[in-house]
Amino acid sequence: MSAQAQPIKLLAPAAMLQMIQGFWISRAICVVAELGIPDLLTGRWFGLMAEGHFVDSDIAEAPPISHEMAIAAPMQYAIGYTLGIVYLLVISVLGLSRRGLIKAIGFGLCMNLLPWLLMFPAIGYGWFGTHGPPGTRLFLSST
Repeated sequence: MSAQAQPIKLLAPAAMLQMIQGFWISRAICVVAELGIPDLLTGRWFGLMAEGHFVDSDIAEAPPISHEMAIAAPMQYAIGYTLGIVYLLVISVLGLSRRGLIKAIGFGLCMNLLPWLLMFPAIGYGWFGTHGPPGTRLFLSST
């Protein structure tokens, strides 16, 4: 086996474990997410992006699209799985051990940059969700 193929082979069991853990962690996160953006708005944003509309002044004011909830769940899982695989690839490329609480927490904190600096501004809620709807705690619910 070539030296380049070995890291990918080693990733397979870890990736499967990460996917299983990701599923249960995402279920727990859904409880906390009740403080933030409703899933239908997330589905609306993904649906609008598929139509080429990436930025909105307020996603809640955008016209609803068909099957918003059905769009939101698989897209959130796809993002979670993709980020888990990116974590494993980065760790592999850097030659680091896959295990390590500090690395995992550090990567998890880095993942918060996606909603804070990409999603919230794109849906009209500002950096870190500071201009979100009243009563939401977007900054906290995305951690």
